[in-house]
Amino acid sequence: MNFPLPASDILMAAILAYIITWVILRISSSFNNLFFNKSMLKFHQYDLSKIVRRCYILFPKEFITFGGKTFERGMFVRVTTRKKKIFEGKFIGVNDQGIACFITKSFIVAQEVDNISSIDLIQ
Repeated sequence: MNFPLPASDILMAAILAYIITWVILRISSSFNNLFFNKSMLKFHQYDLSKIVRRCYILFPKEFITFGGKTFERGMFVRVTTRKKKIFEGKFIGVNDQGIACFITKSFIVAQEVDNISSIDLIQ
């Protein structure tokens, strides 16, 4: 076989291509770490308390009467919606538009009172 380039040149080109690729990937990774701080994704307890305080402002009414029972802010309730979705959490309040707010373990839920089929107290 007759190669126009010696094998040492081909080997050197392959090594050089590998090194250049490695350098480009390292530079790209450092730019991602510089501009995209992963600690921004963490949910801090301080942020949660600010959000809960904001919920108290957005949902100022502390009581809701539903199905002949009165529920007070801070009570743990089980809510069933008309679409048969069930969630459990702490009752926060109701606003003038008829939307109730609940805080579950994972979410803050705002649900129209008209779309709720039952609210039960959790002991």
